[in-house]
Amino acid sequence: MKSYLVPVIIILSALSVRAGEEAFIRGPLESGFYIGPEAKVCLVLDEFEIFAGGRAGWIINHKFSVGAAAYKMVSERSIRYIPPMGDYIFPDISMSYGGILLEYIHNSDRIEHFSLDMIIGIGSISLHEDRFITVHEQDNYFIVEPGANFILNFAKHLRVGIGFGYRLAYDVEFGYIDNEDLTGGSFKIFIKLGKF
Repeated sequence: MKSYLVPVIIILSALSVRAGEEAFIRGPLESGFYIGPEAKVCLVLDEFEIFAGGRAGWIINHKFSVGAAAYKMVSERSIRYIPPMGDYIFPDISMSYGGILLEYIHNSDRIEHFSLDMIIGIGSISLHEDRFITVHEQDNYFIVEPGANFILNFAKHLRVGIGFGYRLAYDVEFGYIDNEDLTGGSFKIFIKLGKF
C-alpha cells in the first residue's frame, strides 16, 4: 500500500514547488457572460455590403472571452451570371459566415477600454434567382477575421462598442469568385448585455 503513496507524494511535491510560477489565469476563477446584436459593413466583391448578426461569449477573469459569432448579408446585391445552359442572368448573392470567437479584453472595468478579437470559422456564398427560390451555385469556405474594438461601459450590464476587422477567406471555389473577392475589411457596431 505504501508503494502506491510514493508517486502521489512526489507529484504533490512537484506541484507545490511550481505553484509560484506566473500564469495568465491565477487564483480563483471569475466567470461572466454576454450576448448581443451586431451590425457590420463588409467589403465583398469590391463593394461594401451590410451584415447583421450577433455574438456571445463566456468571460474569464474579466480579461478573456471564448464564444461564437455569426453574420448574414442583408443588403441586396446582384451580379452577372452565365448558367451552364442558357443566357446570362442577374441573380442575387446570399452570403453568411460565423465561427468561434476569441477575445482579449484590456481594462474592462474602465469606462473606455479596448479589446482584440478573432473569429475562426466557415462561410457560405450562393447565387439565388428571386432572392431565395432557385439556387444556381453554392460554396463553403474557411474564414479568419482578426479585429480591434473600442468599448464604452454604459451601465453595469450594458456595453456598446465599435471596431474594425479584416476577413481572410480561404478555399473559395465559386466560378470566377476566389479568395481575394471575399477577403476584405469591415466596420462593426455592437451591443453587449451580460455579467462582466
